[in-house]
Amino acid sequence: MVTAGNSQAISHAAMAFSKTHKRVFVEEPTYFLAHDIFRELGLDLKGIHVGKNGIDLDVLEAALAAGDVPAFLYTIPFFHNPTAAVMLPDRCKRLVALAQKYGFRIISDEPYNLLHLDGGALPSLASYDDSGLVVSLGSFSKILAPGLRLGKKLWLSWLTSLAY
Repeated sequence: MVTAGNSQAISHAAMAFSKTHKRVFVEEPTYFLAHDIFRELGLDLKGIHVGKNGIDLDVLEAALAAGDVPAFLYTIPFFHNPTAAVMLPDRCKRLVALAQKYGFRIISDEPYNLLHLDGGALPSLASYDDSGLVVSLGSFSKILAPGLRLGKKLWLSWLTSLAY
């Protein structure tokens, strides 16, 4: 689905996934505009530390095991803004497995994965998911023109019914 920029895609997905449950996990630190969007939607944010390999999956799993399950997790798995962390495939698989085990969705913000210089673009986080819990968002402004307000959402068709 084409959107008027990645920010609109973040907003659409957040609205769709938080209709009944307002608890949301976000990486800490995270992209400031996504944080603002979630706050404006009245969501209850819990920060999960980001290290050099991406989100701290042990801290995430401990929160989930304790019963703190969000409506969704917002992540920037590749060239994280602002830390530049990159989540490797084994960690991507583990994150998706946690979503499947505990039943939460993932909004994967991927504006930078096409900029990977070693071997082409990194696989989308959604490519590790066969359950439809991951929505991968992208932007053309990073590869075509900075002022181009054009984004994309990749998700299964049944998810559209949640949003509209």
